[in-house]
Amino acid sequence: MTTTSDPLSRRNTRHGGESPQLDTDPGREAYVDRAHLAALAATHPAVSARLTHDPHGLPGLSRVLVLHGPTGQVTFHIADEDAELFEHVPWAADGDPKAVWDGHTKAQARSRLAGLVQLLAFEQRGVQS
Repeated sequence: MTTTSDPLSRRNTRHGGESPQLDTDPGREAYVDRAHLAALAATHPAVSARLTHDPHGLPGLSRVLVLHGPTGQVTFHIADEDAELFEHVPWAADGDPKAVWDGHTKAQARSRLAGLVQLLAFEQRGVQS
């Protein structure tokens, strides 16, 4: 069993990068995959990222990643056990307007993410042309 110091790959590699608990909890596996992608999205220069606490969050999901991009705000609850993936994201200061949920629905968040992916893909194609 091996691990690395890279926060985006600090998972037990005994099972192809998955931790043993994922073998018995497929829902957790989806959360880990989503957490890795959200941590990656938080590094993109077109996105402003902040962490904040949700005092009403479910147990084990008290952190919220707030992403602001050209297509709007998207938020993700982050499992406490995935916190290390977000060490690069600054915590929001009290009163930070970028840490306030804008009321978006899941459908709106998905649409905003799709728009962001499409925008970034067009930009990438323009750079490669």
